[in-house]
Amino acid sequence: MEITEIRIRRSENTGKLIGTASVTFDKILVIRDFRIVDGSEGRFVAFPSRKTEHGEAEQVDGEPAEGAAPKKKYFDVAFCLDRDFRTQLCDKVLQAFETHDE
Repeated sequence: MEITEIRIRRSENTGKLIGTASVTFDKILVIRDFRIVDGSEGRFVAFPSRKTEHGEAEQVDGEPAEGAAPKKKYFDVAFCLDRDFRTQLCDKVLQAFETHDE
């Protein structure tokens, strides 16, 4: 699978989110909302994700534990099964971000 285009949008926020990217594969598949984050150990790319509707509370024997507060859970909606491809993809997104005109 070839990465044929990367579109960068810089964030206007002053927080850790510094941009987002849309990546096109083989000129036929686009995945949007990769997040470019300025973390405490450097910049990284987070894959598109969604938060569960209600969160999930700690379970005891398949039932929510008494008094347990729901935890916010996020799940990647797109992800790589191959570690080398993920590394290549993240590196290319970060490189595109660095060279993107402001």
